[in-house]
This record gives sequence, structure tokens and C-alpha cells, in this order.
Amino acid sequence: MKTTLHTITRRLLMLALLLAAIPASAYDFMVDGIAYNINEDDTTVSVTLNVNEYNFSTYNGDILIPESVIHNGQTYAVTAIAADTFYACINLSSVSLPNSLVLIGDNAFSFCSSITSIHLPASVNLIVGNAFAGCEALNSITVDEGNERYDSRNNCNAIIETETNTLITGCSSTIIPSSVRTIGKEAFAYCSNLTSLDIPNLVTNILNDAFVECIGLTSIYSRVLYPALINCSKTAFNRVDMSTCTLYVPQGTLSEYKEFSPWKYFSNIVELKTGDTNQDGEVTSTDATVLYDYLLNDDSSYLLYGDVNGDGEVTTADITIVFNILLDGDSGLSRPVLTLEGEKTMLISVGNSFEEPGYSAEMDGEDITSNVVVTNTVDTSKPGYYTVTYSVTTSDGLKVTKIRNVWVNNPGHFNTIYWGESWHDINSLRHFYNSPIVIEENDASQGLYTINDVLGGFYCYGLYPQYDYYDFFVDALLKIDGTSVTMLEEGDWRFFDPEDPLEMIDGCWNLETGIVTYSINSYAIIGVILTPIDETNINGVSNDLDNQ
Repeated sequence: MKTTLHTITRRLLMLALLLAAIPASAYDFMVDGIAYNINEDDTTVSVTLNVNEYNFSTYNGDILIPESVIHNGQTYAVTAIAADTFYACINLSSVSLPNSLVLIGDNAFSFCSSITSIHLPASVNLIVGNAFAGCEALNSITVDEGNERYDSRNNCNAIIETETNTLITGCSSTIIPSSVRTIGKEAFAYCSNLTSLDIPNLVTNILNDAFVECIGLTSIYSRVLYPALINCSKTAFNRVDMSTCTLYVPQGTLSEYKEFSPWKYFSNIVELKTGDTNQDGEVTSTDATVLYDYLLNDDSSYLLYGDVNGDGEVTTADITIVFNILLDGDSGLSRPVLTLEGEKTMLISVGNSFEEPGYSAEMDGEDITSNVVVTNTVDTSKPGYYTVTYSVTTSDGLKVTKIRNVWVNNPGHFNTIYWGESWHDINSLRHFYNSPIVIEENDASQGLYTINDVLGGFYCYGLYPQYDYYDFFVDALLKIDGTSVTMLEEGDWRFFDPEDPLEMIDGCWNLETGIVTYSINSYAIIGVILTPIDETNINGVSNDLDNQ
């Protein structure tokens, strides 16, 4: 698979834009050649930029970042790698990150063209956008597992001695720590030397182009039991050869993976046996012993296939399930089958009632529909996006969950639900779309309405969806006069100065199409298009960037 001229041009543009954005060196102190900034809590620090007079980073060779550093007699825990810290460090060959780390910033290691390996601790819960983009030589990402580090499974079984950091045996692979919930936009873009990828079971977001141009991938191991619950972009594996790359999935999930994008586009999808914790192809007493040893050593933080029941941790319940498999003489574990009738995404109008289309569940031929627990959040009195969750749990603790999305709109009215698109006038490559935006009546007689995110999803669904513990929505009070839309006030938001409020430019509501357009002037112009959600676009809007 060849890299296109368009791709090369795009990468050069990205490189130029990001180089222009890198600030001059500013750090609080330096220890052993590594620069640190003290965080707001005054007890932790972030590794940060250290640039020379020409504004290029000086990091090179093999970098070992400690769990803590001492400055002026005070000990600080190292908890973050700031954005752009190792950006374009072309002489950097390897990095070992500490177990105290919880955050890796945007572009932290992007375009480190010589880096071949990195140790990623299990404490990291998200991998942000462009974190390792352009690391073309990167062929091994390791994670802690007991007193050893593993960078593969199955026939690879690569082991690294932690004391000498020496690779004993192995192959090119990427293991995502089990703690990770989100893999950001273009996080591993253009990592063409990676051949294998392991996705942990609690991942909830794999964003646009996360693994674009990872043309060396030949196998992907997904531990996710319910692909329907993952927000996995259809572009996540762009230009990965899905006809030759094998997708390995948990036993009993093959039909679901074949149903959802982008997984369904893989030609070869193979089920892994439940309970086969050492992945030797069969379930034996060895698998139970492996689990027991981890629990005995109080080291269940990361075990690749040890979470047999998929509840997010390794416990005695997983050992019990493996023993039951052995006692029954079965090669795997039966899972309940939960079926939703009707559409999995429904659209209804304000004032209409939600009518349950139906569902059923069975286990080994037995009807267990009565055991299904339904959680319904739908409020048909106002526009919004809601979910209905269906769950059934077996006596072994195996839980199967499915979700039905319900959109409530108000067709022909200004107060309704929209797909939001937004883009940046300085960096046009950052174009975000398919963001659910809601406008509700405040005082319709006065033409007053509230919008839950006046930026159209630019931050909360675009730049920083991985920071789910921050509120990146900017609510606002709007006034509509005929077809003219103006913003009267914005809600409180920590990233804007109250004395320098946002400004809405050229706000307009098209009565015929219902589309709302405007621009927001903040530190730069953000363009916004809001398209009403209806039967024609219930699965999202599309634009030219889909194929880029």
C-alpha cells in the first residue's frame, strides 16, 4: 500500500503548522536534562519542552523519566507529559515512562522519527490526539505485567527484563494498557512499523484516524466484549489493509463485530477462546494457575486476557469461570444472546410517546427475556438525545449490554437537535463534525433560546473528547429575530476571560432547510454549521474530510 501524494502534502502541512505553534522554552526547573513545570496542586509536575535558541527540542537518545523528582528540597510526583514536549525529537530513540504518569499531552511524541520503543505505564487512562503520530520507526510499545514487561501475546510472547530493559524475544507490536479508555484522533497515525495491536476491554472511544496509515498491521486483538458500546470512528483504521489484517475478538462476539463499523470491514475475524488467558489456543488448568498467581501476588492491574467475565478487573470470579469451563469439558464459555428488535437508532418528535420496539434474550436455548434490565432515559417533552440500555447477567457474572439511541427533535422549529460541524480558520485540518447539539426554548415569545454548545462541538467532540472529566461545552443564550441569530451571553467557561467574551458573527437560520450558520470569534475564528437531525441524516452528516 503506497503513501499518496495527498497524504504526504497533508503531513507536511501538519508539520509546518505545528512547528509554528511550538512556544519558546519555559520551565520551572530541570533535573538530569529533563525540564519540568510544577502543576497547580504544587505537589506534582509535568515533563515539558526544553528547546535551544533555535526553538528546537534538545531531547535525544534514550530517555528514562522517573516517578518523582526533587527540587528545592521538595519531592514532586511526575504525573504528565505536557503537549509538544518531545515533538519532532528526531534523535530520540526510546522513552520509558513512569507508573506515576496519568496524562500524555497532544503531540507529546509526534514526529519522533527515530524512536523505536516506548514503555507506556498502566496508569495512563487516555492516549490523546497525535500523541505518537509520525513515529514511523516505532515498533514496540510495552506495558507492565508483574515484574516483566510484555509487548505481545500468542506466538510472539515478547519479554523485556525490567532491570536491564533488554528485549529477550519478541516482535513488533502495540499493547494499549488496560487502564486506557480513549485513543485520540491520529494517536498512532503513520506508525507504519507496528505489526500488531492489542485493544483492552474497557476502551470506549477510538477517534478519527487513530491508526491511519499503520500499513504494517497484520493482526489486531480486541478484548472489547460489546463493540456496539464503542465510539469507534469509521476512519480509525484508514489505509490499514483490512483484507489481510486479522481481527481477533472474544468468543461469542463474532456476529456483533460483523455488524458494526469499522470492524465489519475486516475480511478475517477470528474468535479467541474465553478463559484462554495465556492464549495458547486451549483452556487448561494452566490458565487458572496464571490467574491465581496474579491474585496471590496482588498484581491484577494488568493481565491481557485475565478479565474473563469482562467486568474490568481480575478477581476470583474469573478463576471460577475457567474452572467451570474445565469441569464442563467445554472449550469456551457460553454467553447470553441479547437481541433488540426494531431500529437501534430511533427518531421521534416532541410530544410523541416512545414505544418500545421489543427485545429478547436467551441462554443455551432457554428464554431469559424476563431477566433483562431496561434503563430508559427518554424525555419526549423536549429535544435531546437519549439512550435506552438493555442488560442481562448470567449466574457466572457475564453481562451482555446493548443500547438503543433515541433522538427527540422538533421539526420545523428553531428549538430542536442538530448535527454540529465546526472548524478553525487557522488550522483548516482540524474540522470536526457529527456533534449532537441541542437548542431549547427559553422564552419563545421573546425569541430567546439556549444552546448547549455554541462552539458546535469544536472542543467537546473535536479537539478534546478524551478529557471527559472537563466540561468543554460552552452554553449560550441566543436570540432569533426572523432569520437573524445573535448571541446575548455565554455561559461560564474556565478557558475564556469574562472581560473578553465570545462574539457571534453573521448568525443566520434558514427557514427552508432549518440549518443554522455562524462564526465565533475567540482567539481565532471558529466556523459553525448546525444541521437539523431528521430521517435523512440520523446516522450523521458527511463532508469531504471523511475520505482524507
